[in-house]
Amino acid sequence: MRVLLPTFLVLISLGGCAFKEVARQQALLQEGCTISGRIADAGDGKGSISVGLYKVRLVDGEAADAELAEQSWYEKPGQWAFYAKPGRYQVIAFRDQNGDGQWQPGEPWGAVQDLEEFNCPRGGVLNRLTLDLKRDLPEDPELKGMLAHPEAGAQPVSLGGVLARGESTQLRDARWEAQTGAQGLWRPMDFLTQGKAGIYFLEPYDARRIPVLLVHGINGTPGNFAAMADHLDKKRFQLWAAAYPSGLAIEGSARILSRLLQELQVRYRFKQMIVVAHSMGGLLTRSMLLDLAASGSSIKVRQVFTLATPWTGDDRAAMGVRHAPAVIRSWRDMASGSDFLQGLFHLPSGAERSWPAGARHYLLFAYDRADSWSAESSDSVIPLRSQLGEAAQRQAYQLRGYNATHVGILNDAAVWRDLNGWMAETPAEAAQPTSLRRNTQFRSSEAVGSKR
Repeated sequence: MRVLLPTFLVLISLGGCAFKEVARQQALLQEGCTISGRIADAGDGKGSISVGLYKVRLVDGEAADAELAEQSWYEKPGQWAFYAKPGRYQVIAFRDQNGDGQWQPGEPWGAVQDLEEFNCPRGGVLNRLTLDLKRDLPEDPELKGMLAHPEAGAQPVSLGGVLARGESTQLRDARWEAQTGAQGLWRPMDFLTQGKAGIYFLEPYDARRIPVLLVHGINGTPGNFAAMADHLDKKRFQLWAAAYPSGLAIEGSARILSRLLQELQVRYRFKQMIVVAHSMGGLLTRSMLLDLAASGSSIKVRQVFTLATPWTGDDRAAMGVRHAPAVIRSWRDMASGSDFLQGLFHLPSGAERSWPAGARHYLLFAYDRADSWSAESSDSVIPLRSQLGEAAQRQAYQLRGYNATHVGILNDAAVWRDLNGWMAETPAEAAQPTSLRRNTQFRSSEAVGSKR
């Protein structure tokens, strides 16, 4: 994780083989099909909504039966989406009014295209599909069985079918070592299909404690937070860890995590949460919160702590976009001046986009240049001018600097102490950050072991 974004010399030294693999991985991502649409329900709005993607099994070219490929849960009507292997599918939804997790006669249900199966070709995009929930009982006995007792397929055929939703992990597990982060950057499709992406719990869910989601940066894994996690207050807070392939487009990863949080909210009904994000993870977190707000989610993210985040991008990512034989998608987003970065802080009209109401942003930056190759002020990786982007500063509830390197800020005892102090103040109702006084401080490093 030492060098998070490549310089031109590193790009050259990697040679053609690495970039051939990047191109192959991107081709694999493009082979899947996207199925999406909206849920429409004019009912009383009681209960969460299940949307099931069913894979149709063909025998001699004719539809024989269908098995559940993926089941997603939503708090309310709105957008739904699946990413799956090419094939024939059907999408069926119901509103779980009694909260038992199953369809019961009398509960609203609906299907795409009046139960007609549809073909999703390789690289296909099927959107604007409507799920109109209705109350009449389905006449087809087979459909009743699919709703009431969905049979899951033996082999996953969709991305969501392999995502972690609260599975247990430990941050020092071998699966979170450095090579996993490299895989997520250079071979994101392998990362996904091997079931490493998702949101993990470090211990069983406890309704009495506030969830704290840890979001790693580019080339990183949840394991980057291992030392910090040892020192955070476990009496008031429970730690969750996000894992995502950092080579994907940042907005796509943000939508995946947004969707998973909404599913966990349906399952556990937690009232509020906190996010701690490192480096590119801060960009992803802001995109994720914007997606949560756009979906009308009831999740209340009270505090967001970003550490050494490149708010205005990194010039070396732009260099990679210009010169690499095959371009990693997140590099495009990280490149200074990218459309993605512009969209994080500005609406299409040009007006400034704020953090969602109620979220306090604590902007933590690092300034130990260590052995940086550049004479520019930085944390040895990200320039201060990017960590302290004007719009990010303007919207921050608090700013604080640490004499640490880009990676060292995760292992800094002063950071741990400050995080515990700030999280202890988790507000019941946070005010708009732009109306609050900011407190900027530079702290001496108290890193445990090497700062690098």
